[in-house]
Amino acid sequence: MEMFIVGLIVIIIILLIIAIITKNNAPSEPTYQKPPSLLFKPTENQSASDSTNISVLELFQIQRDNQIIEESKSIIANSKNIETIISRYDLIITLMKGMSNFETSGKLKAANDGEVLGFSSSVTKYESLQSKAILDWLDNDFVQTKESLTDLKLKSAKLKRLQKVIFRIRKYSVLIKDCSYSTNELSKEVYREIEFQSRRL
Repeated sequence: MEMFIVGLIVIIIILLIIAIITKNNAPSEPTYQKPPSLLFKPTENQSASDSTNISVLELFQIQRDNQIIEESKSIIANSKNIETIISRYDLIITLMKGMSNFETSGKLKAANDGEVLGFSSSVTKYESLQSKAILDWLDNDFVQTKESLTDLKLKSAKLKRLQKVIFRIRKYSVLIKDCSYSTNELSKEVYREIEFQSRRL
């Protein structure tokens, strides 16, 4: 009876060892979600089966970065604060530059926002969008300031308010990366308004 029990224990131990070895040798199937607006495509030198020749950690990084980009785009669309808009565009551009390393290494191409764009092209695109957003904000800032002058009686107060517009133009114009967007015309318009207000009695 004792021999039977010992034999049974030995068999159980052997079965447990086999189960552990089998589990450790089984191929793992990592699960991950593709980023919501980032589609992976094979490069010219890759077949479709090799298009995801990229580590799981790198995929998680791309997914995380792309989620941050989507959140930033939503914040930009709903914000009127110029500092928030600029900082979020800076974050998007920084993440896009980081993603471009995957592109230059030949690991993937991406279709972003429905357009077949490389990450490098996306960097240029968002720099242009940021530049336009800054100029649009400055234009709107001048319009609102000009409208608010009617509430002021003193000429000095009006000129002081317009001078603040000039200060903001100088402050934010240096952040415009796309040379096709310029604050020169806006500055001229503000100075014309300053001259007009200076001549009024």
